[in-house]
Amino acid sequence: MKYNFYTNQFGVDKKGLHLLRSKQKFIPYSNIDSITLKRGRVVKNWLLLLLFGLCCLLFASYSIFTLNVLSGSEFLFSLQAEKTIAPIVSAFIGVGAVLMALQERDIMIVRRKGKKAVLLMSQLIKQHQTDDFIAFISQRLGYKKVFVSPDFDKENKATPVPRKTRRA
Repeated sequence: MKYNFYTNQFGVDKKGLHLLRSKQKFIPYSNIDSITLKRGRVVKNWLLLLLFGLCCLLFASYSIFTLNVLSGSEFLFSLQAEKTIAPIVSAFIGVGAVLMALQERDIMIVRRKGKKAVLLMSQLIKQHQTDDFIAFISQRLGYKKVFVSPDFDKENKATPVPRKTRRA
């Protein structure tokens, strides 16, 4: 199918928005209440993920502390694998969970009939198509339904820098 704009998550044509990774594959423009383009969290339950990551880090630090304090000076000589693997693994999981929870990217939030879809805009930004995308969506939905936050694409990757022309 030919889309005017597409990423790996969605495609946009004259009829509506095609969600490529969802159960409801097509949303006509008449069903869309609003579209918001902003910088936001990628993960839906980021607070829960952050709490999980902090708990993993707390467990890892407590385990290493008790292992170090209870062993005393014999810690270096009697290092047991089963006592050190669990804190190390939980520390890696905790760091990964905290990094994922705090990650912010440029996203598009599509609201329709009480439902909300969060879609990443990174591919359109890399292709320098966000200005054209905003104009296309605004023409289809109306300018009152499209909201662009000032922090969206603040590096201004959407508009390519003009190349200097050489004169002979």
